[in-house]
Amino acid sequence: MGISLILIIIISSTWVYKDSEIYQISITEKPYSENTGQMAWLFSCLFLWPFFFTYYMIKRSKVLKIRFDTMVDKIKELENRLNS
Repeated sequence: MGISLILIIIISSTWVYKDSEIYQISITEKPYSENTGQMAWLFSCLFLWPFFFTYYMIKRSKVLKIRFDTMVDKIKELENRLNS
């Protein structure tokens, strides 16, 4: 049981490390950087996994929703220009 939990923490923390780099998700409200990016997420998840993994998943969904909504708005704007 203990080894399984440790493996889950390590694997999921590694995923957060890679995913936060791909999507440029900062651990703070400041823009993504070396200090607020993937290394901050990795160590936070490794040491306080229940809190920071949950926080990452919530923050990730908010960031991706904002980006998706922005993309949809830009597509609609482009469609309106093309139809005008």
